[in-house]
Amino acid sequence: MKDLIKLIMIFLFGGLISAAFYFLNLNFLVTILVLSISLPIITYLSCRRTITVEKVVKDSDDDFVDISKKLAQSSRDIYVSTNKLYDISKDIYSLSDEITVLTEKDNKNIRSIINEIENVISKVSNIIKSAKDAKSLSNYCLEDIKRNESSIKNSRSTFDDLIYVYKNFSKSKDELIASSQKIYEIANYINEIANRTHLLSLNASIEAARAGESGRGFLVVAGEIKKLAAQSKEFSENIKKVLDGITESINKLDEVSNLSSMKMEQTKKELEELYSSIYRFINSTVELDNNINNVIYQAEAIENSTNLALETAQAVYSSHENTTSLVEKSAEFIQNQWSVVEKFKRISDEISTVSDEFLKKSIDDSVEQKLYEIGKRIMEYNGDKTEHALKKLCSDLGVSDVYYANSLGIFEYGTTKEAMGLNIFELDKRYRDFVRSGEDVRIYPLTRRLDTGELFKFMAVKRRDKEGVISVGISIDKLLNLK
Repeated sequence: MKDLIKLIMIFLFGGLISAAFYFLNLNFLVTILVLSISLPIITYLSCRRTITVEKVVKDSDDDFVDISKKLAQSSRDIYVSTNKLYDISKDIYSLSDEITVLTEKDNKNIRSIINEIENVISKVSNIIKSAKDAKSLSNYCLEDIKRNESSIKNSRSTFDDLIYVYKNFSKSKDELIASSQKIYEIANYINEIANRTHLLSLNASIEAARAGESGRGFLVVAGEIKKLAAQSKEFSENIKKVLDGITESINKLDEVSNLSSMKMEQTKKELEELYSSIYRFINSTVELDNNINNVIYQAEAIENSTNLALETAQAVYSSHENTTSLVEKSAEFIQNQWSVVEKFKRISDEISTVSDEFLKKSIDDSVEQKLYEIGKRIMEYNGDKTEHALKKLCSDLGVSDVYYANSLGIFEYGTTKEAMGLNIFELDKRYRDFVRSGEDVRIYPLTRRLDTGELFKFMAVKRRDKEGVISVGISIDKLLNLK
């Protein structure tokens, strides 16, 4: 290239000098002499100029590569920063909506809390009123029971006296039964005497009949004795009848007495139980009164605390309303910011697109040919496939990374351990089409990595050691180095 430029410059300047001498009608020998002297000078000057031009071109190429690298780096930084800004702004925008919704819910919740507190205050007031009414009723009942306590004691004492009288009555009844028994004995004795008197009067009548006239007076006496005996017997029988009636009445009275005695004993137990119940009721009423006092005290404390809570909730509600206003203003600002960020992202995407197109055009066919040759060398590589060895291979070939996948698309070897086990067919479906195509090397267009934002070219290379595919990645910096 240098020699060609030199030759062209010599002939160009030589031709110009010859033409000048020709048109000026100078002598041929003079022309030859001038050419002999001027040609070395022209050649020297032409070589110097050619070197200068080559240096400028080389410097321009170097500057172009440096500018392209800086552009690629700036494009990557803009892409990454814009995506981060977009994601953060999107999250802030979403959070702003959520905060606004939550703030509104908080307002409703605080309002509901205030309503509930007011309801609690109302219910506590009702509890205090009911407790005071119960205390008044309890005090009235307690005073009434204490007033009637003496009457209950007197009733119990009177009933004890009644039981004592009834026991005395029972004792008199027993005595009456004993007296009736004695009367029975006397009546039997009178009846026996009457029978004997009647027998004696009968004998006297018989003897008076034998005596005749002399025994007539004795017969009269015997008649009177007989009459007295009959009257005594009748009197004895009447006494027995009366005693039988008395005995029957006493037996009935005894039955009633026994039943009454049982009832009295039962009534006495019930009175004692009633008296015990009344005392228990008095004690319970006193304890209830103490508990009511405690309820009133606790309810009043709750009322005071609830009033304080109500004041606090109202203050929180007022403050929260101010917070809500600020949140709404912030949401409005965030909405405006989000609109700006969306516009900025569109502009950034356009800048990235223009930058990508410029960088794509800066990679000429010579770079594509070098990439194809690199792909061939990788396909023919049969050395060690450890991580260290593959990194050295990448450094020697001027590529960024290399990964070996089996027929299922799963990475077996590579320059990073983190990628092992991933499936290239799932990550990039173009590799599956490449395996079916039967090609040895396929170079894909310049694309931007989603994780780093860096521009990359990817190559699919057929494996020679077994069925599968090799994925080769070359960053834009390395591509420009190849250029």
